[in-house]
Amino acid sequence: MTIAPTTVLLTGASGFIASHIVKQLLEQGFHVVGTVRSQAKADYFINRYGKEAPLKFAIVEDIVSDDAFDKVLQEHPEITAVLHTASPFHFNATDYEEHLYAPAVKGTRNILESVRKFAPQVKRVIITSSYAAIMDISKEQDSSFTITEKTWNPMTREDATDPRGAYCLSKKLAEAAAWEFVEQNEDQLNFTVSTINPPFVWGPLENQLDVNSLNTSNEFLLNIFLTAKKLKEDGKDNGDVIPGGPISWVDVRDVAWAHIDAITNPKAPNQRWWITPGHAFPQEIVNLLHQGLPKFASGIAIGNPEKPEIDMSCRAAFDNHITNEQTGIKYIPLSSTIKDAFGQFLTAKSA
Repeated sequence: MTIAPTTVLLTGASGFIASHIVKQLLEQGFHVVGTVRSQAKADYFINRYGKEAPLKFAIVEDIVSDDAFDKVLQEHPEITAVLHTASPFHFNATDYEEHLYAPAVKGTRNILESVRKFAPQVKRVIITSSYAAIMDISKEQDSSFTITEKTWNPMTREDATDPRGAYCLSKKLAEAAAWEFVEQNEDQLNFTVSTINPPFVWGPLENQLDVNSLNTSNEFLLNIFLTAKKLKEDGKDNGDVIPGGPISWVDVRDVAWAHIDAITNPKAPNQRWWITPGHAFPQEIVNLLHQGLPKFASGIAIGNPEKPEIDMSCRAAFDNHITNEQTGIKYIPLSSTIKDAFGQFLTAKSA
């Protein structure tokens, strides 16, 4: 007997992380139904992978609408797993409720409610959350504190006084809403929920490359290059360490892999997977640029290559061993992430 391939619903399929998920799902033999906000976004992937690929799309213009995902689940009874990645990630919001909180929270509730009502065959729902739902800023300078998968961001709406804080709160509120939904509907659900909680996600793009409009994480990474470039141009490459504190990071390809692993991994249900190999430092990144991409790095400061890291003893410890043990993940090294990402960004910029 031939077993039909698993069909996965992937919301927000044209996003930075999601586009890598599409690629890896197809490589692993899954069938994919993706939601996008426009036909143009669907056409990009259809043209890329070919009309024969087991890849279909549904247009969902507004994930805040109560019935946003009802139709796609009703029309595709073959879907047995859902990866929900659709959620805003930017630091440009002016109306936090409209631009961040509502899409993040209602979008999460809507996909869960649609699965509950219309897709009893779905067994797993995996939600893209964030380290922003885990982090506790008040504890980051507390060397006696350890951040783990069980840590929760304690922020409230009153604490979110700027766009960055509002984004962090939106991720906390969205994930909390997911777990609340599970608790409130425990006896009615045929599926389990898992969350993937990455920090800054870096790496090459699999969606349409526009280096003038990078995703927020990669924009942060590119800014380290621009800072070093300005130091060089201003004649301030005087042996001082490239400024900036530690950055918790992960390669986008590892984040995509974790989403797909959660579809079948028996340890995934009801877990928060905090996917990260640790911290990176601006000086460390500049060192890797000079080593791996000398053509582009010739115009940026050297800094102090002998001091790539700063003293972390005064900061909270972090421990994501549960995630690492349950997934068995082998993280892509920072050197590969930097070479692959900047090789793409800078080549495109110089073209």
